[in-house]
Amino acid sequence: MIVAVPRPAAAQARYAITDLGGFGSGTGVRPSAINNAGQVAGDYDVTPTLAHAFVWTNGAANDLGTIPGTGNTSIATAINDAGQIAGTSMTPGGGSKAVRWTNGALTILDNSATGSQASGMNAAGEVVGSLGGKAALWPQPGTVTILGINNNSSNTFASGINAVGQIVGSYFVPEPLNSRGPRAFIAENGSWFSLSTNNNTVRADAVAAAISINGLVAGTAVAADGSGTAVVWNQGNQIEELGGPCQPANFGLNAINATGQLVGTSCVGVGSQPYLDTYGPTLANLNSLIPPGTGWILSKATGINDLGQITGIGLKDNTQKGFVLTPLFHANINFQPATSPVPVGYVADTGAVFGTRGNGFSYGWNVSNTVNTRDRNAAQSPDQRYDTLAHMQNGTGGTRWEIAVPNGTYLVHLVAGDPAAFDSQYAFNIENVSFAWGIPNTFGIPNPTEPWFEATNKIVVSDGRLTITNTTWSKNNKISFIDIIGI
Repeated sequence: MIVAVPRPAAAQARYAITDLGGFGSGTGVRPSAINNAGQVAGDYDVTPTLAHAFVWTNGAANDLGTIPGTGNTSIATAINDAGQIAGTSMTPGGGSKAVRWTNGALTILDNSATGSQASGMNAAGEVVGSLGGKAALWPQPGTVTILGINNNSSNTFASGINAVGQIVGSYFVPEPLNSRGPRAFIAENGSWFSLSTNNNTVRADAVAAAISINGLVAGTAVAADGSGTAVVWNQGNQIEELGGPCQPANFGLNAINATGQLVGTSCVGVGSQPYLDTYGPTLANLNSLIPPGTGWILSKATGINDLGQITGIGLKDNTQKGFVLTPLFHANINFQPATSPVPVGYVADTGAVFGTRGNGFSYGWNVSNTVNTRDRNAAQSPDQRYDTLAHMQNGTGGTRWEIAVPNGTYLVHLVAGDPAAFDSQYAFNIENVSFAWGIPNTFGIPNPTEPWFEATNKIVVSDGRLTITNTTWSKNNKISFIDIIGI
């Protein structure tokens, strides 16, 4: 049950809201994840006692059904850009099976007699969850790997997996070492380690909920007194406590995107409210970021995609419904040859001179740069966005790229790199300000094991165009893709 809580003081609206609609009994719709195509997966109440997994696409919801012949509950917990959906379907007698839906067809991931659940999935359709109480990976239906977390002890669970195969989750240390709660872990390449829980405040317990394509982990840390806080772990296993207006009440993060935006839910008294982090220093209540007078009271944020769209649960007309929030401005650009496939949710820049592109945006180069786009088809590229690029310092080609945007503040996530060549120093100015790879006035030097550099900076635009140029540190500069989200 969701209990309404008062709307906070309104800030400037940053999102449009879409009602996923009422279907089934109309009394409960619970989105859990959203992909870059804007498709939403979750579950809904068919009857007051029966729920089914669903996928919502462009205003229409489809019931995904259950394991044939069971007639029991199913839930969907993850969806990738190919539209594959992972989840769990209950079996007679109270058991469960991890399942995956492809083009609406359900496939059971394992045929063992042991109960299994699915919670996360990546672009390749690899699914993670648990089998018999142990963290598990299904690289394909019928094939399972027990991850070996905490010496294969029970009470371990994998919650998320990214495109490069990094897996996060939680495990319990056997008593008497720990009788309170779980520890968070990350696993890759057949090994695993615990995620740190020490920062300014020692928090004994932690849960890792999700991992981005670039290795940022979102979750919750819990102190000995039971109070919780949203946390993020970076690739160096350093933990950052986000804090925010909900402290000391419990708070948890549910999802993270490539830009580093995080969404979660805060417990406030008997109700709950959804929060968004956009590179701090404070968390924003999503109720303050939608237009007034919508009739919505948002209560949970459960998923976010790389376009900045957020899905979750709220109350409208005293009915629990699902929603999608879409930023009033977002531009997601992939730099690539014209003949290459365009990543889901993105629009292509193929090197044309600045102008109206016919896709709702005006952008481009100071001079034609079409001959300087590349598609590497490299095995190590996490996805198509990392596999393509445009040179910015290649002979007589383009050296300045711009996009028309309303004046304001933006989160800009820029990725530079090349999986096939490493003779560069990546450095950019955006709006005449050095774009920092974590440290101001620095450049990225690639190598075969670290071919890409990426970061997210807040950028202010006051002349109607967001402009990217080279710097005095740039050498053979290349840009792969960029995400621009109005904040």
